[in-house]
Amino acid sequence: MVCVSGGQKIKLVNARGELCYVEIEDEYLKELSAFSILPLNKVVDSIRVKNIIKNSLSMNKIFYTKYFFSSLFMAIFALTIPVFSNLFYDKLVPSASVSSLFGVAIIVAVFIVFEFILRTSKDIYQSITARQDDVDIDIAFLEAVLYSKKKNGRSMSSAFVLWNEFQKIKPVLLNSIFQRIADIPIFIIFLIVIYVNLGLVVIVPITMFIVSIIISLVNHHYTNELMNKQKEGQKNRNIFISEVFLSIKMI
Repeated sequence: MVCVSGGQKIKLVNARGELCYVEIEDEYLKELSAFSILPLNKVVDSIRVKNIIKNSLSMNKIFYTKYFFSSLFMAIFALTIPVFSNLFYDKLVPSASVSSLFGVAIIVAVFIVFEFILRTSKDIYQSITARQDDVDIDIAFLEAVLYSKKKNGRSMSSAFVLWNEFQKIKPVLLNSIFQRIADIPIFIIFLIVIYVNLGLVVIVPITMFIVSIIISLVNHHYTNELMNKQKEGQKNRNIFISEVFLSIKMI
């Protein structure tokens, strides 16, 4: 194992665990180094929360921009539906007109489909940008282990590490569940309003809700398959992290 120790010296660890320093030229040292070592102040700055957020926004600015506009238009349409429906139904169209009911039903259906598309798009962008958190969690995990080793002279317990990491990824995992639960009261009120004004047209949002549940179940099954494939692809990274920890322990 080779570890950079500063200057033109490297620290060598032999099979018996003995340490020795060897002088070596800089050009040859660059060829032997397995890691790109940065000054300590740059390492500390790179793992600060504000810098992690800044880098994440910079790297994923296109996705975050689309995510923002999807949420914005979804909120605008959600506020526009009752206002436009009230104006169109009560003031511009006679209440006895059968054609007006179909007109309002078509408008409501279009808004529901549009809202469903925007929400799906927002969820996709949220999933894509959440991949950046995977890297940030790995950095924070390695930082915690190094800091604990430096402070207490030993690595953190596995249970404590796993608990901390779960707290970091829990918002990402549970965000969609909480979001769906928060949407249920609005959905019920929306159904009541449509039923009072348009009667059986309430079947349209109910059908869309059932379809969205079916699509969610299909996506859940597909996501599990992707997750299993991703675990297979991350074996090399897990081995690499394990080797880093073993090297730190030997030093």
